[in-house]
Amino acid sequence: MLNIKQSRLLQNLRLLGSEIFDRLILLIAYKGKASSIFKLVTVICIVNLASFSQVSAQNQNRVTGTVVDSTSFPISDANIALISGSDTLKTRSDINGAFLFFIKKISHFQLKVSHIGFAEFTDTFPLTTNSDSVNLKPIKLNIYATQLKEVLIKATRKPILFKKDTIEYDVDSYNMNDDDLVEYLLKKLPGLNLDKDGNLTSEGKKVTKLRVNGKDFFSGNIKEFIKKLPLGILSKIQIINDYGDDAAFSGIKTKPIQKMLNLVTKPDEDNGIFGNVSSTAGTNKLIGADINGNYWKGVKQISGDVNLQNATSAVGSSVNNKADLSYSNQIGKYLKIGGNYNFGNSRTSNETNTFSETINSLGTIKNQINSKSFAKNTTHSFSLNTSYNPGEKTEIKLNANLNLNNSTDSTFSDSRQTGLFNQGLISSDYGNSKNPTGNINVQIGRRFNKAGRVIMANIEYKNSNNNAANAINRRIRYYDTLGNFKKDSTFNSLTTNRLKVMSTNVTLSYTEPLNSKSNLDFVYKFSGSKQNTSLITEENLPQGLIRIDSLSNHYDNYTSNQKLDINYRFEGEKINLVSGLSLQRNTLSGFTANTVTKVQQSIYNFSPALNITYNPNSAMSLDLNYSGESEAPAIDELQPVRNIKDIQNIFIGNPRLKPAFTHQAELNFRHFGDKSNQLITAGLSASITQNKIVNNTVIITDTLNSLKQLTSFINANGSYRLGGNYGYTVPIKISEVQLNTSYTGNIDFTNDVVYTDNIKANSFSRTISQTIKTAASFKHFDSEVAVNYMTAFNHYNVGQGLTNNVHRWIFSLNEKVTFDQNTSLNIDATKSLNYGYANINSSNPFVVNATIMRLFFKQSLVINIQATDILNQANKINQVTIGNSVINNRTNYITRFFILGLSYKISKFGHLK
Repeated sequence: MLNIKQSRLLQNLRLLGSEIFDRLILLIAYKGKASSIFKLVTVICIVNLASFSQVSAQNQNRVTGTVVDSTSFPISDANIALISGSDTLKTRSDINGAFLFFIKKISHFQLKVSHIGFAEFTDTFPLTTNSDSVNLKPIKLNIYATQLKEVLIKATRKPILFKKDTIEYDVDSYNMNDDDLVEYLLKKLPGLNLDKDGNLTSEGKKVTKLRVNGKDFFSGNIKEFIKKLPLGILSKIQIINDYGDDAAFSGIKTKPIQKMLNLVTKPDEDNGIFGNVSSTAGTNKLIGADINGNYWKGVKQISGDVNLQNATSAVGSSVNNKADLSYSNQIGKYLKIGGNYNFGNSRTSNETNTFSETINSLGTIKNQINSKSFAKNTTHSFSLNTSYNPGEKTEIKLNANLNLNNSTDSTFSDSRQTGLFNQGLISSDYGNSKNPTGNINVQIGRRFNKAGRVIMANIEYKNSNNNAANAINRRIRYYDTLGNFKKDSTFNSLTTNRLKVMSTNVTLSYTEPLNSKSNLDFVYKFSGSKQNTSLITEENLPQGLIRIDSLSNHYDNYTSNQKLDINYRFEGEKINLVSGLSLQRNTLSGFTANTVTKVQQSIYNFSPALNITYNPNSAMSLDLNYSGESEAPAIDELQPVRNIKDIQNIFIGNPRLKPAFTHQAELNFRHFGDKSNQLITAGLSASITQNKIVNNTVIITDTLNSLKQLTSFINANGSYRLGGNYGYTVPIKISEVQLNTSYTGNIDFTNDVVYTDNIKANSFSRTISQTIKTAASFKHFDSEVAVNYMTAFNHYNVGQGLTNNVHRWIFSLNEKVTFDQNTSLNIDATKSLNYGYANINSSNPFVVNATIMRLFFKQSLVINIQATDILNQANKINQVTIGNSVINNRTNYITRFFILGLSYKISKFGHLK
């Protein structure tokens, strides 16, 4: 909200005119304190922001006033809420006690004023129709009788607190409106990043789970519910390092860390009815409809959602239909039960341009591929979740899931290889698969009378069956060194693959307390997987299908991992420590029918474990983690049968592969300045992998005396990774305007081992990314400007060597203009500059999107007109390195739409008793 000085400033800007004002601001920035490059950028941002401040305030009243104490001395930073109809506006008084509101013309409004140490003021004021300005008499606040108690409670409130495994944000510290959605605040919270696709990250890690008040919340879909829940019902937003539900009961943290978003509600606000009905229609035959409703009363949660989307164009098509239904409730005193059903149906098609460079000891193979693909997928998913808690000492949980997945796909591609090879390949693939999977999990925990003594058992069984059939048609064209056609060959085949996997995971843990602050933990883990594979390859000849024995096989293998952890755990006021030892035993056995060979191996790994969390105060935290984990080979890496899906690069598994073992360490630091409101985060990470499974690519001669690649898999040492990230968020104030500014970045160094022609070599890569983002908010508009730079370097020291270096600049601007309480315009623009993406027509797109929205019927009915990718330039470009290849991809898909949308929403919280 604007104070008196900001309001006067904006009124003067309107009189000066945009051109004179731009030059004046730039001159002030140049001669004043804004001498740095970034402050110059932020001043330009202010100029851009001020251009929107000329939006007319017609049909509005201007309400001004001051807040004083009983001696008529001005009170600054008083919290002021103006209630106009169903809308609530908030602001704070400035250093002179003054405040300002703009509201639509109505008969009356209500004003609430509060401040620490003073009694709350509430009154209703009338509005006259013949005046556009209302100047209220000074509002006097009386000293509250229990002033000391109020100060003790409220003076400790901080915007950000660091607790053990938790970063906590105080919602009221960010001066948001009650009707603003959680999504809106997440975009502004320091240390968090919410991208345009709804993906939330914290300290460079994706946040994957949502809970409310520490409990499961409907489906737990973050993208869905941050767009539905209002900030008015929340008191805190937390980012938690989650180690699993069993760790929450026992305190033993042995699982990998996942980031979780936990929303804490105000008292009696953990209930409500919310949902919406919407429809959209637009260009490219876009048709969409969505109906969803949610009933929430603490543990009792009922929701349903049906969503239909369809679009098509010359580039491709996209059809996405889904339906979800969920229910959970407390049954009796001890039993909680929940269930979900999800249905999904999608059909997509697109065009992709790919260019790859593959290096080996003989030279470089360049491959240009143009492909078109179509995929259809249908899924059904069922889940059942129950928990039985007869008291605080016992917990029993049962979770079961069943998934049915049917898919069909077809791909047509035309590729041309040059360099070491001079070949062309025209191919078409048609496939279908059915993949039913199911799993059941039982967790039992028991606390004993002796405080801290806990025993837990977790048993899980999984079963999956994958039946797939692929019709593959290949035509290879061979050329001489001058590019003249020499000969060609064709190969048409049908492959049938059946894969059955059964796996069991068991975890037993026991905690023995040594004293009130320390414990001794014993954890035993067993995981076993039995895989049965049947592969039949038949050549499609004029006389019929003929089985090819060399490309067919029956293969059985069994892998198991046993791990014993013995840890000492100390939990103090400022420091938490977990230190111990870990012993792992990996076994692998396999039988191949074709070669009548058996494989049997056992490998032992020993590693220490360390986890330290240091919180000297609520404004600082330091985390150090070290662990070691093994990873078994995949079935495709084990099966000793040639995979001819890419007939120019055939893959064959190695049944003698050993499991890989990775040592990894991570250090994270956080600090928040209570007075400066500056947030600093920094992290370092490192990993080393023993027996890493890597590709070994050799050049062989085919039956036509031409060259092709054969890739197998071997274990190798020498792979490592070093990474770092940082974040710095600081408020910068320029001429009464506060900009929330953040600097973030990460760097990654990776050294991988590759084999070509049985010769060991290395691939070194370096990726650096830096982002500067600044945002400012006024009464009528919000603005955000960001600049991102990314560079990726990769070098292979194979043969003559291969070096690749790409750069990308992304400049983005987002403006939200609020004309009045019911009308808004949002514009976002992104300009990308791409360098180094070879042979995929990597343009520099300028993507502009715009949406105008109008609210009716107390903001329940929403009508919006949306234009996406107005200039029709968007595309998806990326680069990956696999083995001894660098691959650039560009995917073209539907991006430009002009859409008319209509939505009616229900949002009632805190009224269910």
